[in-house]
Amino acid sequence: MHENEKGIYGDVTERCADLLGHFGPRMGFVFDPANFIQCHVRPLEAYEVLHDRITYIHITDTIMETGSLVAAGHGDGQLPTLLKRLHQERQDEVVLTVEPHLTVFDGLKDLQTEGPTSGETYPDRRTAFHCACEALRGILRSL
Repeated sequence: MHENEKGIYGDVTERCADLLGHFGPRMGFVFDPANFIQCHVRPLEAYEVLHDRITYIHITDTIMETGSLVAAGHGDGQLPTLLKRLHQERQDEVVLTVEPHLTVFDGLKDLQTEGPTSGETYPDRRTAFHCACEALRGILRSL
């Protein structure tokens, strides 16, 4: 699997397409909207190129201007439109994984020293994760 992580070769649309083209069907693709936003790529523009290769979608969202992580649908990830199009255009299964990073935890701090900040405040990680799941459920109900 390849995920469009910020700061690696396969972080933007063109380089994701290059990797996926090189490895062909042997490699799946984890589409992470927040990571695209943090690389100044609009997720729907990346979707146009990469939609047929998506295996997983990390349900993440970010505000482009600040880089702050927010619950799905609260940022510039275009998740309602992206998920609607995915549902309409793909007949095979695509896995949705909730990976919100709405609170900064030690592992994230260690991985991303200049890392993103949370754009929303939660009293604890459990509440943050519940809000992330509810945000996704709200998007799915609207579809």
